[in-house]
Amino acid sequence: MTLYILLILYLWNIVVAILLSREFFRTSIKASRDHYMEIRKEITTEKKRRPGWVRAIEILLRTGHIGTTGVLFGGAIFAVPFAHMISWHQVAIATGGGLALLGINQSRHWPYQVRGMIALTHVGLLGLVHLYPEYRAQILATVLVIGSIGSHMPGNIRHWSPMQGCRTE
Repeated sequence: MTLYILLILYLWNIVVAILLSREFFRTSIKASRDHYMEIRKEITTEKKRRPGWVRAIEILLRTGHIGTTGVLFGGAIFAVPFAHMISWHQVAIATGGGLALLGINQSRHWPYQVRGMIALTHVGLLGLVHLYPEYRAQILATVLVIGSIGSHMPGNIRHWSPMQGCRTE
């Protein structure tokens, strides 16, 4: 029961942070539209381009990560013993780590942008599965929701940095 309360409070904090950052970003655009357009122009002209093969690796890693974590989630739902899921677990860790490394390679600001903080939260919650195996299905469902929300956020929110108070590249 305590775990449910902690998860709900944690998710509430994430939602509030996202909403506040969204409201802050929206009001800053309204306050200074010209300044925003200048910054946006600088960002798009100075943005480093990734080679096509890096994008292909990212797609392969993401596809592998979604597939393996789907198997792990199904195993948690159907109470498959962890000993039967170890290889899937290792592949999920490897593909997730690869995605994190690609994110850091893409931008040195990744760890303290919203997208990096969500990924680190994602990993932190996964650590709870090992501490509370009886709640693994609930924890994995929460991780699935956080991952989906983080992956489908608008770029203006994903690339926003609470440390710098603006979008960073």
